[in-house]
Amino acid sequence: MAAFLPGGGSLIFSGTCDRHSALRHQSDQTRSRSNVAGAQEPALRLRVRPPSVSCQSCTASNTPSDSHSSRAPSSSQCRAGPSGNSGANRDIHGGCGVSKGVSGDALQPQQRIDSQLGGRTPAVGSEPVGTVVICGWLGSNKRYLKRYQDWWTQNGWEPVVFMMPMRGALTLGATAQERVEALVMQLAERKTAWRRPKDFRLVFHCFSNTGWYTFGAVMEGLLKHAAMLLQHVIGSVVDSAPHAEPCAKVWASGFASALLPRRVSTSEFRQNVYACMECFFEQWLKGSPGVRLQQLAAVLQKYQTFPQLYIYSESDHVVPHTSVEAFMEGQSKLGRMVSGMRFQSSPHVDHFRNNTLAYTEGLRRFVADALALTDPSRPSSGVMPHLRPTICKPEAL
Repeated sequence: MAAFLPGGGSLIFSGTCDRHSALRHQSDQTRSRSNVAGAQEPALRLRVRPPSVSCQSCTASNTPSDSHSSRAPSSSQCRAGPSGNSGANRDIHGGCGVSKGVSGDALQPQQRIDSQLGGRTPAVGSEPVGTVVICGWLGSNKRYLKRYQDWWTQNGWEPVVFMMPMRGALTLGATAQERVEALVMQLAERKTAWRRPKDFRLVFHCFSNTGWYTFGAVMEGLLKHAAMLLQHVIGSVVDSAPHAEPCAKVWASGFASALLPRRVSTSEFRQNVYACMECFFEQWLKGSPGVRLQQLAAVLQKYQTFPQLYIYSESDHVVPHTSVEAFMEGQSKLGRMVSGMRFQSSPHVDHFRNNTLAYTEGLRRFVADALALTDPSRPSSGVMPHLRPTICKPEAL
């Protein structure tokens, strides 16, 4: 699922999610958990999809109808990869609950957590695999990000959650810079305190354009204050981003989603607020904030020499999937190892909750391959050796 493209094009996974066409290599034990929320796995057909995007892809159809706060239930179909935020009968940002099903109810509490997250509980006293920095989306909080923290913890990583406050995202001023520099110093201290500092590993998991730009600011901070840490970054996971070119429609959609939950706002009211926000951001991006965002995007375009995984959706009303694929294509042409999972119907930053097993399996394989690159003694997912730029059969996964 998380497969690297050695160069020459971006790899897109596509297929239909249903329990009868699940991945052939999955064990009977995994298929028995299909009653868990989001447990439907896609039978994947891989193809290289050329990019076809510019900022013009942000048409009026991107006007926010759903957002980080309220989602309509999505179908279990996906074309490839995770992305989005949705769900009907569960708390929109709460933990992943086990759905009604014999296999879920029969599990013990800890087994239920492990089953959902696709992970394991690290042995007591065992050293973590590394540190993962989770960069939240605009308006997120620790409760919203807990499911991602839990998955990384279950798989032996130490998560560090970093959220840019709304004021910091707007001003991009000294306060935001101070927070980023404090995080960089914290990461440097973690490396120094590691049992074997040379074995310290760092992964970034960021959400939406706000998280992606935050990731860029942290990368910039590493370059300025702790350049030696860059060699310890083994990969980045980008959920529902990026739209690399500053765009008023994208920023208006993001802020409207964060500020105006659909359940408390009428459609007409949302449209009026969105129109005002778009006018504001058109002017805002013409000033120093627009220049700053371009600087951060340039950092990520140039210095992401490590493996990259992009998780996104065709139904994302904030960041068009074509924008994500355009950035992937650009990175792939630079010889970077880029992989993607594209879903069909999950909303913005809600791919995990709607496609739990597909999302976590993609993460697991991506991390396994990234670790295998730095330590050949570790097993990889077996994806990379079989991958070809134009054709890859599902059996290769």
